[in-house]
Amino acid sequence: MDVSTPGEWALVRVWGTQRPMFEPIERRGDRWLLGRETLDDDDRMSRRHCEVRLGAGGWVIEDLGSANGTHVNGAGWVGRRPGGPWQVLQIGRSLVIPVSVVAGVPLRMHCDEDAIVGPGLYRCWEAVGDAAAGGAHVVLAGPPGCGFTMLARHHERVRGRAGSFTVHELDRRKPLAVTVPPGVALVTGGGSLERYAMHPWIRAALRRHDLRLVLALECDPDDGTLKLPEPLSRFRVITVPGLDVRPEEIPWRIAAAVQAHAPTTAVDVTFPEACLLRRWGNGIPGLLAETRDAIGRARQRDPDQALLQARDLSEYAGLPTDQAAIGGLAPPSGPRWPAAQLADGTTVMQAVVAAGGDLRVAAARLGVPQATLEKWLRHHKTRP
Repeated sequence: MDVSTPGEWALVRVWGTQRPMFEPIERRGDRWLLGRETLDDDDRMSRRHCEVRLGAGGWVIEDLGSANGTHVNGAGWVGRRPGGPWQVLQIGRSLVIPVSVVAGVPLRMHCDEDAIVGPGLYRCWEAVGDAAAGGAHVVLAGPPGCGFTMLARHHERVRGRAGSFTVHELDRRKPLAVTVPPGVALVTGGGSLERYAMHPWIRAALRRHDLRLVLALECDPDDGTLKLPEPLSRFRVITVPGLDVRPEEIPWRIAAAVQAHAPTTAVDVTFPEACLLRRWGNGIPGLLAETRDAIGRARQRDPDQALLQARDLSEYAGLPTDQAAIGGLAPPSGPRWPAAQLADGTTVMQAVVAAGGDLRVAAARLGVPQATLEKWLRHHKTRP
């Protein structure tokens, strides 16, 4: 994500203690402090784990000598250095993402059995509700898998017609049903607005006063200048953003898929982290399908105690179908716990003694920051 000026971004914890969440982190001037001091329910965080700053020059991320390390975009992070655009930060069992703050959009999540709506989808969600309240027909224009069905159901509920939602596919070989119940009809597969406008079933449906039509048009969501041909001039055009700009939804959709298909499967922090690093060009169905496949791989590996990890995700997950042949993406490596030598006090002390008491040299040999080594020495109550 690019950064322009301070004040336009928030940091939000979207995963913690093996579950999705949406927890904005308090900003202190131009920086955010991450750790048990501000996020107190993750025992794998240090009290002051890392610090994120945002200024005119962009992002700066600094690991404050944490015991368990900091990972940015799946890579280990040592010391203080510029971060540039980034997608996800992992500390302990928690994941933090930057979220663009837009005026008038609440910084929160709405999640229930029918809908998952965060800041990225909020304005579209509200626009669909307003159109339904005003009795308008709607054209939903967005990329594949952006959630047309969910938005059409929202249109139905706002109109007070729960239970009368229907889906119709224009590309089917057999003709559409002659009779359609009152309520909301989602029509997909038209390919273009001209095809929708010329279709006799749609022309007939527009003459009914008890039926609202929602047309799903797969296109670039940045194109908000669609010109509606007759007889579609009464439709309101609402652009729908893709899942790639709604990352706060991803952990919730993963959890919903796990609950539906294998509720006893535990989810390691590396799995939602890997998913947050993908663009999901095939949208919500692609994410759900990949999660189901990954659950199968995890259960094959250990049927008795399945743990969903980044390694269970296909290397092509999240890429559009037409790009899959270009090459896959390696998932973040795991696990993310401290190396075994740090947890053993004798090994830590031997490394320090072998370095002649020089903590800088000992830390380099152990492959950790010096501040991390010092914290583990204090943890073991050991002095060089």
